[in-house]
Amino acid sequence: MSNIIEKIRVEAITPGDNDREAFDPQGIRELADSIEQHGLAQPITVRPWQDGGYQLVAGERRWRAVQLLKWKVIPSIVRKLSDEAASGIMLLENIQRAELNPIEEAKAYHKRMVKFGWDAQQVAKVANVSVQRVRLRLALLDIVPEAQKLVRDGQLGLKYAYAKRDLDNHRQRIAPRYLAATDNPRIKEFRTLCAQLLEEQAQEALFDMAAFMTEIQEVRDAEREARPERIIPIAEDLPAMRKAGSIAQALERFIRDLMDAGRDREAQVAGSIYLGLLQHKLTRFPKGPSPLIPGETLQDKGVDC
Repeated sequence: MSNIIEKIRVEAITPGDNDREAFDPQGIRELADSIEQHGLAQPITVRPWQDGGYQLVAGERRWRAVQLLKWKVIPSIVRKLSDEAASGIMLLENIQRAELNPIEEAKAYHKRMVKFGWDAQQVAKVANVSVQRVRLRLALLDIVPEAQKLVRDGQLGLKYAYAKRDLDNHRQRIAPRYLAATDNPRIKEFRTLCAQLLEEQAQEALFDMAAFMTEIQEVRDAEREARPERIIPIAEDLPAMRKAGSIAQALERFIRDLMDAGRDREAQVAGSIYLGLLQHKLTRFPKGPSPLIPGETLQDKGVDC
């Protein structure tokens, strides 16, 4: 079906589920001035919505700009789209126009993987970027929230963010002290520091694992005394648990991998087990804030391309 361009009442249009977390007022003002001087170069894209209205699919900055100009109507391409198709168009426009910061971009990829069951290859195809870029951006969601904010605000370079992504939360907060202590930070030195912290973390994890296995064995022995041994069921179609520096990190990544694979139910079960281990003190974590607290979602946590 060919696209239909109509003049739609500005007030009849509502924003969609945009990947942008904030719009710069100064940037919208400058865009409005440009439109006033040169006209609207490209219509926005909308789809029919509730109560005879329309929902924005692409062009929210343009829509906001013409509101500043008090336009009553705006040229719009009207398309009948499913949620998934509309989400794909929005993603492509945001990436191609470079309208998302790296954290917004990472969340945009992850949102579609969870909501529509896309894998990294499909996300890359829709966004017209490399699979490596998708995977690197997703890795930013493994860093602590305060570091994500620094990346989002342009105060922490991507090379530095990627260098510390395998550290636990406590050590991720230690590593930036190097950046604050030197006037001329070097990525090579920062990577060396992160490697040292990771080695320390791995040694600490060995003790955590030994204590964990001892306590688990005690629990199993008690269970065997109470009832016959049972065979533990295993779902072989689930993603394999990845190697990590600590038990907490391994469990968090396993839950994220389940969500990325569209296995939301299994992710909820794994999350319940994870929180149960914390609550019943069946494992210990490195000093510092717990990597996950009850009620917190993984999405709340947190190589240049």
